[in-house]
Order: sequence, then structure tokens, then C-alpha cells
Amino acid sequence: MDNYTTPRTKSRASNKLEVTMGDLIEVVSQIALRAGKTEEEGYLLASLALSDMLSRPMQKRGRKKILK
Repeated sequence: MDNYTTPRTKSRASNKLEVTMGDLIEVVSQIALRAGKTEEEGYLLASLALSDMLSRPMQKRGRKKILK
């Protein structure tokens, strides 16, 4: 997969994306590997991001507020 787009369906009424777990892991890993300084750091970033995304309750998933 060369880009960050994946096949998905967006429901206008509920704003939900349907994406496979494999696609999610692949995209998050690609982004994290580019962001990390080393391959090891990239996989650590991917692991942390996926763990955070998948551990939050469904109703609380969304953008986190960034405090400055």
C-alpha cells in the first residue's frame, strides 16, 4: 500500500468509517515508521497509537483536545 487511503464507507448519518483491522494497522504503521527516527521507534509509536485507539470506549473516540 503506497498511500494512506484505504477502501472505506462513510455513513452520513453516523459519521462512521468501516475499515478492516488490517488496513488500520497498516496505515498507522506506515505513518509511525515515517515519523520515527528508527524502525524500532516507528513500531513503538504504532503500537502506542493503536493501543490508545482500541482501548478507548466507542463513544469517547474522537479528537483529543491538545492543551498548550
